[in-house]
Amino acid sequence: MKKITKWMTASLVLIGLVACQPSVPDTAPELPTSPEALFQSLRYVAVKKDASHLKQIHTTYPNIVFSNAFWCAYMAKSLDLQLTPEEATLFGVEDLVKEYDNFNSSRLPQMETGNYNLDQATKAFQANLYRLTKGFNAEAWKKMKILSKEETVQAGRPLVQMGLGISKDKQLMVLSCMPLPGKGEKKQWVIVTLQMTVNKNGLMP
Repeated sequence: MKKITKWMTASLVLIGLVACQPSVPDTAPELPTSPEALFQSLRYVAVKKDASHLKQIHTTYPNIVFSNAFWCAYMAKSLDLQLTPEEATLFGVEDLVKEYDNFNSSRLPQMETGNYNLDQATKAFQANLYRLTKGFNAEAWKKMKILSKEETVQAGRPLVQMGLGISKDKQLMVLSCMPLPGKGEKKQWVIVTLQMTVNKNGLMP
């Protein structure tokens, strides 16, 4: 009986995650204080193309910023997702896209160098997170839901990974996130990375 109750509880939680899907707001939401709120912020960014909000909802840990700027660029390249010149200007990465072939070059550093600092890596991380959101059009993002949620600890920090998709039987990507350090229950949650789990043919640009 306990196993049945546990299974039913888990199923109800998943149904709740999939079914409760608010509309995308016209203006930027408040900074997210839960993984679920962070997902809604990501949906807003993807639908409304709000670069300024994206810049407020990602991790600023230097080691993560450097490594995931590279990996987001690598994933976007493999999916043939590109930044337009206007988007490069929006994120302030005009010089970087010239230097690193619109972030398609494997020469993009994964650590600080004499020619690549944390500020540049942060802009590259922001631009390539945005680049990945372009894998799905606005209508697809409006239908996007949380399909699964896993809580772990990485390097002593809480880490939540949420599987995202439009239909409950097909995951399209995984959003990894963590809370910013601080006291109190209402810590801001931020993006660590966004990983696509489909190939180019599974995108809806």
